[in-house]
Amino acid sequence: MNPMNLNPMNPAPRRFRFPGIWILSVLCANITAASTGGNVLANGDFSDGAASWVLAVDGVASAVFTNTAGEGGIDIAAAGSAKADIQLQQGVFADMVGGVRQVLSFDVHAAAGRTFDVAVHDAAGSVLWSKTDIATGVSPATHEYAFTLPSTHTGAYLAFHVGGHAADVWLDNVSLSPSGKLTWAPPFLDNPVSINLGATNAVPALSAGTDYLITLPAVKRTARVQIQGGRNVVIVGGHVELSSSNNAFYVLEGDPGRVVHIEGCLVTHTATGEGDAVSIAAPSTIVQVQNFRAEHLQGAGDSNHADVIQPWGGSLALRVDRLSGSSNYQGFFLIANYNSNTAFDFRNVNLEIEPEWYPGASGGDVIWLDRGLSGSVGGPVPTQIANFHAEIRAGDTLPYAVAPSPANTDPTARPVLADQFLTWPGLGFVTGGIYDGPPPGGDYVPAGAAGIGYVSPGYAELAFEVEDIAAVTASDTVRLVAEAAASGGLAEKLEAGAVGDHVTYTLPDVPAGVYDVVVRGKNYSSRGRFRLSIDGVDQGEEQDQYAAVSGYSEMQLGEKTFPVSGPKAFTFTVTGKNAASPGHSLMFDTITLAPRLPAIHFYEIESATLAAASPSVSTLSEGAASGGQVRRLNATTAGHYARFTLEAVPAGTHRIKVGVKTANTRGKFQLSIDGANQGTEQDNYAAAAFYTELDLGEKTFATTGDRDFVFTVTGSNAASSGHQLVLDYIKLQ
Repeated sequence: MNPMNLNPMNPAPRRFRFPGIWILSVLCANITAASTGGNVLANGDFSDGAASWVLAVDGVASAVFTNTAGEGGIDIAAAGSAKADIQLQQGVFADMVGGVRQVLSFDVHAAAGRTFDVAVHDAAGSVLWSKTDIATGVSPATHEYAFTLPSTHTGAYLAFHVGGHAADVWLDNVSLSPSGKLTWAPPFLDNPVSINLGATNAVPALSAGTDYLITLPAVKRTARVQIQGGRNVVIVGGHVELSSSNNAFYVLEGDPGRVVHIEGCLVTHTATGEGDAVSIAAPSTIVQVQNFRAEHLQGAGDSNHADVIQPWGGSLALRVDRLSGSSNYQGFFLIANYNSNTAFDFRNVNLEIEPEWYPGASGGDVIWLDRGLSGSVGGPVPTQIANFHAEIRAGDTLPYAVAPSPANTDPTARPVLADQFLTWPGLGFVTGGIYDGPPPGGDYVPAGAAGIGYVSPGYAELAFEVEDIAAVTASDTVRLVAEAAASGGLAEKLEAGAVGDHVTYTLPDVPAGVYDVVVRGKNYSSRGRFRLSIDGVDQGEEQDQYAAVSGYSEMQLGEKTFPVSGPKAFTFTVTGKNAASPGHSLMFDTITLAPRLPAIHFYEIESATLAAASPSVSTLSEGAASGGQVRRLNATTAGHYARFTLEAVPAGTHRIKVGVKTANTRGKFQLSIDGANQGTEQDNYAAAAFYTELDLGEKTFATTGDRDFVFTVTGSNAASSGHQLVLDYIKLQ
């Protein structure tokens, strides 16, 4: 059976043929696909009847679509001999991206007990994923299944296979949603140095072998963010405005193999500002740009070309997930004029090419591919493109707004536009293509979604079905249990009989990073208690799986840091049982690792409560300060102090860091927290004034609450002319 194939930009179906199949219902109208993270199916609740759905049957089966009480019904007159003989299908209105977790959910019931299958097919009809022999009956039930495809597919379709049985089937609330989380997590940062930028100050050169967390100010920054040197670098959130001929973000070379992660940032410009949003000259650096928005960049052929992204100097890999950009010059110029690029991966991108800045300013291209020809360095660069949409200038056509274009002298390099979808079939290094027009659900990064105050949606989780984990050891029998409510339809039960019984699941190839650990299991009246350990170290609190009423639940087991990549052993050990439970068995469904940045609690000193000071404290405006202001302790001798109260400091162990401005009039100080000295004496003298961050070591708070931070002057450097202190912020990480 061949699939129906719908183009997400055009709700009318393409021409298709089903040999030996009758198409009984094809209704496609008013389709609006959701943005990334939403349902990529239309009319999943059947509120528009059969719109967007196709009922396909073979020559011996007979069925009709019905719409009763808001459900999609399949009224079966002749069942055929196989489930695939009757299919309710819908084309997926987005590229299904490889490596992204997909979640399929639906409600179903039938006229009598029976089974059916559900599958995702590629454009040729081959099965990409399926769940077979799903049991249903007269009572409605919700089913949810998660899966990840190994590679990206355009033109996929979903099909419910309901033939082979005479009982009618009703479906409702059908949803197929990619994870709303970003594809690439930030790199692991090993004791990072924090740099808090102001509105105008330059980024200092970064030291080799050191990780950095760069924070943009809580106000609009009007200077370039240049990243040169260092190991892994993370920037999350902030607004950069181009006010002259410059680049908003400029990534230069650092340690080989490092990752520079830029997320949640907004780029705009003034009337005279022109340049690239992201410019890259770092051939041994992986650059990740996610949830990024660039608005109305401006440039010209005889000045700055104003690309949304331009890796002109090379990159080890350029990864983009969720980017919305507009420019009156061009979008992505991928040709490396110096060094070389190695790989491009673009997901969920929409670009708008606006009218030229002035007559003769030229531009107008959406993308220039790097084919490794004269004028570029290296060979053709593998380029993966998924869910990429382009709006071009009025009067232009998409094939002539890309390079190579139909005018290329090499006919194998020319693009093909069919059903509003452009591809380069003759270029083997390009996977996927570009949709002609905006995303049906609007910008992938809408106005207001990136910039100051940005909150990350999180990152694609590492989800492990316990039944799929090959490396399992146990003290007792581990039994595979078929359960419709289990995420993959299967769970595993440890037939434990006593305290100390255990099962170990070794997760393969876990990348270094910081994760929230979540375990899903089934509670029951005969379950025991357990404690999780990871690589021999206890993780989280003891968990009790006893419940009078059975059901699946997720257990939050806290944050875990893996400094190095590799296999990780998760051991579940029975620690006892509830008094009401007769047994010690345990049952597990999934282990999920949700990547995250380490928790950072940031306190601008000008916003902190000044509880007491001697002699006085002044608040000063400073463009280079992290929040645009600092506080100066007007000390003249040892013993002068300033006491600040930080509210609701969370319990836990934190590394204490303090941002200061050094100068030749500064004194030395000792920090104390709640009356106890923290770290060593700090000398704030410097011959030339500059901002820096001081590391005062670790501090553990047993409970959440207000904390007193006291800065006491202890003296001054012999070269200093004073005892003042200038404080910018306090950071706990």
